[in-house]
Amino acid sequence: MCYDQICDEPSRPLSIVAWFRREAERALITSWAARMELPILTVFVDANVIKLASETDVLIPRQDTIEWGGKKLEITAHDFGVRREVDLLREGEQKREAMLLRKVAEEAAAGAIRLITQSEVVDELATLPWARGARIYDVPIEWIDAPVEYSRIIGRVVPSAPSERRNDWKESMVEFMLDLDFPRYKQLQLACGANQGQTINEDQLIDAFHVWCAEGAGSTHFLTLDFALIKTVRQHRRYPPRVKLVKPSELLYDLWSARSA
Repeated sequence: MCYDQICDEPSRPLSIVAWFRREAERALITSWAARMELPILTVFVDANVIKLASETDVLIPRQDTIEWGGKKLEITAHDFGVRREVDLLREGEQKREAMLLRKVAEEAAAGAIRLITQSEVVDELATLPWARGARIYDVPIEWIDAPVEYSRIIGRVVPSAPSERRNDWKESMVEFMLDLDFPRYKQLQLACGANQGQTINEDQLIDAFHVWCAEGAGSTHFLTLDFALIKTVRQHRRYPPRVKLVKPSELLYDLWSARSA
């Protein structure tokens, strides 16, 4: 029996059995409709995920031989191709997980997953010429605000001397994040392993900021291919994140479990 038939059936006396049957069918349809309310999950996307889900049109060189003026000449010809970052990975867990990102993109395109990220993640991708902005394959990722309102200059105002230069983009980001004095961000730095005695791990300082943004946006999951970060956070007990850090297989498992609940 379809939904319209149940909702639009004319009023008439029903037996007790028929009434219970009708109400059970209505409850089943209501439950099904509730499960179909999309999106089911809100997922903050880390930079490494966007990087490994990038595909770029490229020209692939190959050697060829042509005849010119009665002579055979060796030339370099180019064919159209696609650069897939996932294909550059060695066989192993990271590649297996990265291969699942296309399925994540399909679920997002169908509306089951809301993909979000923050401007600092997108700025990080600016150093990767083959990354095509905030997207997983062809599925765009929504930008969200940080937990605090701020503005900053991308790159150093006074660049380092060439002999001292590492990465002006990263240096400016780290300097900005070190100046943020917010209790929750400090807690997440501990959870992500950024505070290491008298030193700060810069990569994990940035990770903590991303997790903070995910929390502030009400994300259910933080999708990353940084397995070390996932392990560090899960082992931390004092200030656990309010968002679940997962790799692609775990995200898909949670999505399918939510559907069947």
